[in-house]
Amino acid sequence: MCACWGRIPAGTGAIVPVSQIAATCETLFDTPDVAFIDVRSSKNNCFTFRILRDDKNSNIAERF
Repeated sequence: MCACWGRIPAGTGAIVPVSQIAATCETLFDTPDVAFIDVRSSKNNCFTFRILRDDKNSNIAERF
């Protein structure tokens, strides 16, 4: 999981059961500096998809 340009905030990387993905994302997005979450395969560690913050009042996208 990634906050910006390869920086992973301490304690945010985790293997999360499918049933807990939504709740985990909500918790991570409680941190204002988290702009997106990169989801990787727990088996092969390959990039799977990116979850973007849906915050119309945030200026965080301007940093990228």
